[in-house]
Amino acid sequence: MIEEIFTPVKTMPTPTELLQEIKNLRAELDNRTADLETLAQQTADLAFLNALNAAANRGDPLEKIIAFIAERTRELFNGHGVIVYLADEGGKRLLIQNLVILPKLRHKIEAILKQPIPKLALNLTPNSPFSRAIREQKTILVTRKEEILQIEREYALSNMPNIPKPVLDRVLDLVAQTLKLKSVMIAPLINNGTVVGAIDISSAAEFTATDVQRFDALAAQLTGIIIRKQTNAALRHSETLYHSLVENIPQNIFRKDTDGRFTFVNGNYCRMVGKRAEEILGKTDFDLHPRELAEKYRRDDIFVMKSGKTLDVIERHQTHDNPASYVRVIKTPLHDSNGTVIGVQGIFEDITLQKENEERLELYAQRLNILREIDRAILAAASPIEIAQAVMKPLLRIIDARRASMVMLDESTRTGTILAATGDVNPQGLQPGDTFKISDYPAYHRYRDASERVMEAYLTSSNSPMAQKLEHSNIHAAINVPLLHGGELVGALNFGFSRPEDILPEYREIAREVGDSLAVALKQAQQTEKLREESAAKTRLLQEIDHRVRNNLAAIVGMIYLEMRQAEKTNTPVSQKTLEAINVRVRALAALHELLATHTWQPIPLRDVASRV
Repeated sequence: MIEEIFTPVKTMPTPTELLQEIKNLRAELDNRTADLETLAQQTADLAFLNALNAAANRGDPLEKIIAFIAERTRELFNGHGVIVYLADEGGKRLLIQNLVILPKLRHKIEAILKQPIPKLALNLTPNSPFSRAIREQKTILVTRKEEILQIEREYALSNMPNIPKPVLDRVLDLVAQTLKLKSVMIAPLINNGTVVGAIDISSAAEFTATDVQRFDALAAQLTGIIIRKQTNAALRHSETLYHSLVENIPQNIFRKDTDGRFTFVNGNYCRMVGKRAEEILGKTDFDLHPRELAEKYRRDDIFVMKSGKTLDVIERHQTHDNPASYVRVIKTPLHDSNGTVIGVQGIFEDITLQKENEERLELYAQRLNILREIDRAILAAASPIEIAQAVMKPLLRIIDARRASMVMLDESTRTGTILAATGDVNPQGLQPGDTFKISDYPAYHRYRDASERVMEAYLTSSNSPMAQKLEHSNIHAAINVPLLHGGELVGALNFGFSRPEDILPEYREIAREVGDSLAVALKQAQQTEKLREESAAKTRLLQEIDHRVRNNLAAIVGMIYLEMRQAEKTNTPVSQKTLEAINVRVRALAALHELLATHTWQPIPLRDVASRV
């Protein structure tokens, strides 16, 4: 026989606490979604830097590179326009390299000026936002309307110092009404203290602090290309910035050649694999991961290199020495200066916690639905056996037990009834409706005296018929829930498992929560059955009384009838009148009895009764 084990049970959370936990999980999922959006931005920035380096390595002219920078930067930040400036020899003016003006706006401005818009330059006055960005050597964010207007005014005065003020005001009003700018980012292009130029981007929306950091990094990359274009120094500067970027982001980054050999891994990747970079470089996925995963990774790499498309997937990840996890991976093809594919670059982040939270949220939702289903079944059931049969099937969908049973105990009669016995282990063929004596139920006293509402034990050693009938092979652990109602033990809910480790913590909580509902339902069902039995007994008694009263009344009426005939023959008026009065009263009593003997209670129509009497 299996020894009973008692373990503390964690308190079941209230619906409010459970709802709060679900809200917390949703908030955490929202945070993870924001992190993934940041990851996508960083991947786009990296792809842009790679393309920019490739353009410089190909020997593209500076004008083409600047045009590429302006267009891609505008796309990355969803801005209105990007302007690149180069400093003149004296470092006093910034020459605009790519002024972008909408055709309609250009025509309107030229109509006001009555001349074509000249190639603009910008004087670096002490109070200029550009001068401040150069002094501070960092990107500044301009959001005040007055400062944005000052930038536009300096554009005009730097190139047309003699422009009449009314004309200037009309131009500035036209630009403001057309563009409706709300923020401008200005980044200086400085190398070793030398001012190379500047770059700005304007938008009708407000830029964020993250945008400023990204813009700052892009500006630094542009500076290196302009200063050291097509030179080894420029390449080294670019690689330094690139590696600085990839080493300081929380994601794992790697590069592979066309044969799948690693050519670069950042520090996070090394820490994730648990190896040094020199132990990884030159190796393939087959050296680091299980063969099944390595084959999948290789198929993905080949797809990216052949299609030239970016791959964005969530996949299972595992190394030889670490447990499995889930990651979001973004892979892009790598090109050389001639545009030839030379490998794959990937960036990924562990989202195992997010997946676990999603699964927990799904499990909680499933659990709530099943518990609601159980509550509905309890309300719809009429008898204790119907309650047990309705509850067991959905309950075993969330408690993975080999066997489950439910018994009803009546302490007043000292008897018990098997309500349900289901599962893959039922060797003795327990059937609903089987009854037993409480004294033959070994767990009864344990239930009755237990301070814990849930006990991990099944049956104590006993030679009683009930114990022998409930003995199970291959059941070495159990959850037993006493069903208590107002201090009265009305039943028990039992779950059998092959091993103690098969009992998950949430099983105890679910069993206890369902047990509370079952205790109330069983008690109500017991009371209903007792009332039904009492009602049936009363009905049988009334039927017997009705039968006897009718027979006696019929006999009395017959006897009166005979006496009245005899009185008529003997011509005895007094006796005849007396018998007639008795006959009337007996018939009235019979009419009342017929009404009272009905099986349904309803209002008595007194007028009809009086009429019949």
